[in-house]
Amino acid sequence: MIRAYVQDMPFAGLGVSVAIVRHPAEGETDPRVRVLHLHDNEAVSWDEHEPATVVTPTLQLDDDAARALLDALAAHFHGTEDTRALRKDYDAERARCDTLMGALLGCLPSLVVGRTL
Repeated sequence: MIRAYVQDMPFAGLGVSVAIVRHPAEGETDPRVRVLHLHDNEAVSWDEHEPATVVTPTLQLDDDAARALLDALAAHFHGTEDTRALRKDYDAERARCDTLMGALLGCLPSLVVGRTL
């Protein structure tokens, strides 16, 4: 299983550190974790570490670069790069559902007139 871990850099506003780690799958006998590293020559490698060791980050990004990466990944995986647009969509859907529920509840008295509950 591959997981990405993100944490703030030591001083606020400097960005984030990202570690991409491949943990052993259930049933694997090799307990070592593998950490993805990007090298200067644009090569990548999965470096092996013992499970309890502290790993160095895969990436260190300033806040602007991290937000740009987040937006691009969200768009790539069929999300929206603008969370405000997503919130607007949710609010519109909620308003539509509220209107529908209001209409249904408005019909309820005419359905129960003359009936014993």
